[in-house]
Amino acid sequence: MKEAAMDMNRAIQLMGAPAYEGEFLGGLFLNHDAVRLGVDLSIKFDKAGRAIRFIRYLAAEDPSHA
Repeated sequence: MKEAAMDMNRAIQLMGAPAYEGEFLGGLFLNHDAVRLGVDLSIKFDKAGRAIRFIRYLAAEDPSHA
């Protein structure tokens, strides 16, 4: 059986509410903080089909430097 591609709604269903959800640089973004200790996750979706365009793992910001 072929599995459907993950879209924005399914990502929210699986990951929970994002720390940030919005439009930026021609795409829709979901950012999830602390998906692993010290790691944040950013997912960019295509605006038209809401299919995942890329996923980026980022070092979590150190709150002492904010």
